Amino acid sequence: MPTNIEIATQLLEHVQTLHGLLQANRRERFNVFVAIRKSHDEVNLHSRFLHALLSHREEDGRKSNLEDFLSAVPETERFASQTRAACVRREYRHIDLLITHPLRRWAVIIENKIWARDQPKQLDGYDKSVVAEGYSERTILYLTLDGREPEAGAEKVQPVCISYDEHIRPWLERCQQRAHADPALRESVAQYRAVVEQLTGRTAGGPYMDELTKLCERHLPLVMDLSQAIGEAKRNLLRRLWNRIHASVKARLGSDGHTLNGPLFKVGPDATEDRIDNMLKHDRVVTGAWHCLLWPFRTDPEGEPGSAVAAPGLAVELNDSGLIYGVRCGDDCHAAIKDALKNFQVAEPHVNDSPRNWWPWKATYTGGNRHGWRQLADLINTETKMTQCADHIADTLHQIREHLRSKELFHQTPSDACRREAPGADTPQTS
Repeated sequence: MPTNIEIATQLLEHVQTLHGLLQANRRERFNVFVAIRKSHDEVNLHSRFLHALLSHREEDGRKSNLEDFLSAVPETERFASQTRAACVRREYRHIDLLITHPLRRWAVIIENKIWARDQPKQLDGYDKSVVAEGYSERTILYLTLDGREPEAGAEKVQPVCISYDEHIRPWLERCQQRAHADPALRESVAQYRAVVEQLTGRTAGGPYMDELTKLCERHLPLVMDLSQAIGEAKRNLLRRLWNRIHASVKARLGSDGHTLNGPLFKVGPDATEDRIDNMLKHDRVVTGAWHCLLWPFRTDPEGEPGSAVAAPGLAVELNDSGLIYGVRCGDDCHAAIKDALKNFQVAEPHVNDSPRNWWPWKATYTGGNRHGWRQLADLINTETKMTQCADHIADTLHQIREHLRSKELFHQTPSDACRREAPGADTPQTS
């Protein structure tokens, strides 16, 4: 009788064969959304298209998409029958999506988060803004990829957490079905569905997933053991890649990086393990949190481990979009550094991302098959690719450091720059 190990080996070989057939028969369709925008662009892609669908009015004046959307969330279901006179606005008073009824005075606030961090008291501010306009009945929907909650202690108001995976994806399927008589709308929804499925890890379905489900049913006890082993395998993958990147950057820069978890420093080997636990808990590379290696610019460290970080530094971050690297600041970017990096370019493979207030310059590594676990597995299980990835990131950070040195910015004490450019700003701290 074959042992469990032998059965597991045969099972995995069968799955590998099925996956090979799936890849061989898969044809990459043209997607206008991906061609024009980054798949994680919250404002210009997701909020804009969701606004178009929610605002869509049929020939008889009915807003079926909006009615369906409100019906799918228990906390907003009571508004679903009142959508004819409802108004949907985008980026109104900085609110991603706002649904209001001018006569019945109810409002639904939608905060749309793909990978962006929460801003302090953001939802509280939106709620006060809507109250000031006379909307007495309000519901706040906090929309993320997996339905996570806002960062602990960030808000007083309690939002309703919904997700692209559980709510938006099936809603889009129904929107597509309703558009059967409108080919242009139907195809647009289909292409947007493909973007959402890629972001939520739902790209493999149909006969392939049906066959995998049957295999799991036949070997459920063994599959449960494999599921536990998958968690440990992911932990090993992350640890190997992170340590390789750190070693390569350290060799170029000549110093150790600080491990940065969320907005706080944590020093020592437990820092990496803590963040890996958080990544595995959400079953994504990172969801609602991030893990960063930081080489601060300061040469006069202040503060202790656990203190907030405001000083800029060379950084590598690991999150759902992949490996991000560049220059990271606190919430307020230093103008001189931002200006010096405005047109800075490095060699591929990477995508130059738009700077944000805490990333005056950043790029996303594009080597490997795709973002997420598949990209990491592809990099880590191929020694050459992992080395190329780590060396490319290390070389880029080294180039940035030398570029800032040529501008006489690298040796500048960021806290002094802060005081000159923004009086009253918090003193940057590092560990």
